[in-house]
Amino acid sequence: MKYSVKLLFASCITILISFDLSLANNCTDLEMGRMIKRGLSDEVIDTACSEKREKKIDEKPIIKKEKIKPKPIAKKKPIPKPEEKIKRDTPAYWRLEEPHGLGFGLTGIGMGVYYDYNFSHDFQLNLFVSSSSQNSASLFGTNTFDTTSSIIGGKLRYFFSKNYGFFTGAGGGMHSISQKTKQKIYCSSFTSWNPTECSGFEGSYIKKETESNYSGVALIGELGWQGYQGYYFTVSLVGGSSVKLSEEDNSHLVIDDSNHLETSVNQWKSAKSVSGGVIGFGWGF
Repeated sequence: MKYSVKLLFASCITILISFDLSLANNCTDLEMGRMIKRGLSDEVIDTACSEKREKKIDEKPIIKKEKIKPKPIAKKKPIPKPEEKIKRDTPAYWRLEEPHGLGFGLTGIGMGVYYDYNFSHDFQLNLFVSSSSQNSASLFGTNTFDTTSSIIGGKLRYFFSKNYGFFTGAGGGMHSISQKTKQKIYCSSFTSWNPTECSGFEGSYIKKETESNYSGVALIGELGWQGYQGYYFTVSLVGGSSVKLSEEDNSHLVIDDSNHLETSVNQWKSAKSVSGGVIGFGWGF
């Protein structure tokens, strides 16, 4: 029993000493030494160290919170739409598969040849040479009237649809015209039947030749349809006008005998037209 009491007393003493030491630990050795030199009692020292401990507990470190600026949301770039695939065996497919074409036929004002090149499935360059001629002669060939017109140019065609061959186009080229007339006329003894040029030449022949030339720029538009795949047809209507650069017109200077003057003038006027049609047969490759 005595040992139990002693053990309990010793435990209490140990707890008190530990408590005092924990309080004292709140003060440094230098601070404790200064307070002892000043003659402060143990109670005062304990109180001072306790207050310091409480002050330490109360003093919590202040954590500064930095304001985090929200990052700007990057705008998403629009995803480009994939190009629509061109179906196989459509006109558009074959225009890409066979971008070149060579052909011949009626190419506007007359017969000629042409070359087609497809930049894409909907745009085509058409280069062409077209010429026409008008020829008239008297019964025995003593009077002839020959007029030739030609255009060397190109057109840009646009195809409306991938699935059909319809197109429209526009372009131009150099336009040239030449005319030659030859006349050999017998001057009758009956002067009332003769042209004025026969005066003084009754009972004999008179001759005359004329030449006319024209140079200009043809401006044309086109609307038509074109086939595809290998050999193909092109059919279209062409219309436009010719802008004169230079002209030497002697068509009205022929001898006015029979219908000679009318033939010469009409051929010259007709040759200035750049309207016509296209009926061509080509080969794509």
